[in-house]
Amino acid sequence: MSYSNTIKSKLTALVLILSLILLIVPASTVKTDAANLSMSVSVTYSSAYTGGTASLKVTAKGGTSPYTYKFIYKIGTGSWVTIKNYSSSNSASFKFPKAGTYTIRSYVKDKKNTSLYCDLKKTVSAVETPLKNNSVISASKINAGSSVKITAKASGGTSPYTYQYSYKEANGSWVTVSSNTKTSSSSFKLSSPGVYSVRCVVKDYTGATKSKVMTVTSYKNTGSALSNTSKLNISTSTLVEKGSTVKMQGSASGGTQPYQYAYYYKLNSGSFVTAKAYSATASYALKLSSTGKYTLRIAVKDNTGKVINKDYTVEVIDNTATSVTTETLTYGFSKTLTADDAGSGATYAFYYKKSSDANWQCISAYSTNKTASVRPRDLVSYTARIYTKKNNNVTYKDIIIKPEIPAAMNQELTIINNYRTKAGIGKLTLDNELCFAAGVRAEEMASKFSHTRPDGRSCFTVLDDYSIRCKGTVGENIASGYNTPTDVMEGWMNSDGHRANILNSDYTKVGLSVNGRYWVQVFSN
Repeated sequence: MSYSNTIKSKLTALVLILSLILLIVPASTVKTDAANLSMSVSVTYSSAYTGGTASLKVTAKGGTSPYTYKFIYKIGTGSWVTIKNYSSSNSASFKFPKAGTYTIRSYVKDKKNTSLYCDLKKTVSAVETPLKNNSVISASKINAGSSVKITAKASGGTSPYTYQYSYKEANGSWVTVSSNTKTSSSSFKLSSPGVYSVRCVVKDYTGATKSKVMTVTSYKNTGSALSNTSKLNISTSTLVEKGSTVKMQGSASGGTQPYQYAYYYKLNSGSFVTAKAYSATASYALKLSSTGKYTLRIAVKDNTGKVINKDYTVEVIDNTATSVTTETLTYGFSKTLTADDAGSGATYAFYYKKSSDANWQCISAYSTNKTASVRPRDLVSYTARIYTKKNNNVTYKDIIIKPEIPAAMNQELTIINNYRTKAGIGKLTLDNELCFAAGVRAEEMASKFSHTRPDGRSCFTVLDDYSIRCKGTVGENIASGYNTPTDVMEGWMNSDGHRANILNSDYTKVGLSVNGRYWVQVFSN
């Protein structure tokens, strides 16, 4: 009975594999090696808004001429709309009827009816709004010899934008600081006292421009302004344990020396308490003896009586309920973190970091959500921390997460390279980055067994999502229903398309992963 069930499973899986479509995406063309027919598509857009025009042109090579061409599009997951049916014309255009994400597909077919297509994506906005220039300057009054900063802020029109920055004295000529730049800010020094006009010109993608002129008064330099440069000896993104001591370090620049410093704190929404009144003492150690959110204030006062405050927020937690568990995770998979239900009124926050790092990254700030997800990016140990807050008391638990490449992948790699060696082809190297991508795809197989991802995108978009750079072509093999690397490799090698990927001499690297009985291979050079 067991033997019969096993055979049935293998046959079912093999039928699935034989029906798969082999996906290979070159860098700039789509081609079929069998007919040596290739195509490239160029497209221009009059605008990215409703009513804008997309103009397409196909260049075909190889195969058997003459060629015919067809153009269609769809919006989101809607039905395909024909722009132009098969004809000898290799160009077409259409207007965007409404907002949405368009898939624009171009076909070419040669005399022998060999055909292929290429898809392009374009997101179209609903209504084009007028170009606006909302740029700002860092200050309207400065000391002579100081710098002023223009921050360009544009909206409407058609992005992307470019900027031009310039200034002039009251009766002078414009001085260009920079032009046609994508940099959205510029700083420059106004050396002499006087009234200056500072200008930012915004230009959008269509060439439309909008200018904004602002006024800066430069005064005679009598010394720099008072600045509070005080700091703490900890990062404010770090949660500290009850009973810890924080050093408040006062420092200042500018203004008129000597300086004096004062130190304050308040807990949660209470009032500020003076920890140390004004004195020349430039530091103070404060013990945080209660749980909750502290606001720590360092005040600086110069000899003229000018005062500048600087505040920091530090959250203090109870360290009496810490627990630690350790879990392994297939590399590329996500980990769902679940907080222990603390009942009504409780909120939860989720953080993680590489175990060797000092600072935590926030996954999810305090809310009533009891779960959050994290996908460790590197093959190192991670620590995930779940905080529970109730009635201003905070407890936490830690989970050590260890991403791993399944041991069976080494066995699978050996089988792959044995086949390649017999075929006289160089061996593949197991690549960690590609294993991560394969892991993501293996996890996705549980919800959609396809070369199309659950969100409808191509399987190869996983590489862009995680900034995995590949040269040339990439390929993917997937399978379902196999129990061992030996079985799945036998199934793939009995499928023309999958065998072609495995024995492709252009490939030098491979990523492998498995999710139960779902198997994934990602190839690249």
